[in-house]
Amino acid sequence: MSASPSGFDLSDPLTLAQIALVVGYVALVLYAGATGDPLALFAVDVAFAVVMVVFGVLAFTWWGDDPVGILTAATLAGSGVAQGIELATGASAAGAASDLLLAVGLGLYLVRRFRR
Repeated sequence: MSASPSGFDLSDPLTLAQIALVVGYVALVLYAGATGDPLALFAVDVAFAVVMVVFGVLAFTWWGDDPVGILTAATLAGSGVAQGIELATGASAAGAASDLLLAVGLGLYLVRRFRR
């Protein structure tokens, strides 16, 4: 199996699927932003919620033995859950919590990912 210089194994079907999903999500975000289509905007919000929960679970499996890793996983998954609550109920406080948890989670992710 050959690995690209970026560390991604482009011969791995799972890696290719992940890249395709990211490209599709970005295309959906761009389309929704450009057209203002309400269905596309809703789809972006739903996809974000799902991706954050999945990424939080993955972060826990990667870093569950580290307190910063556990906090990172919890904030990322919590962001997705809060986004889902906002979508289901319309509660703006849940949307604000999602944004806050995302910011904290990304900061912790960077700390955890790049600390020596």
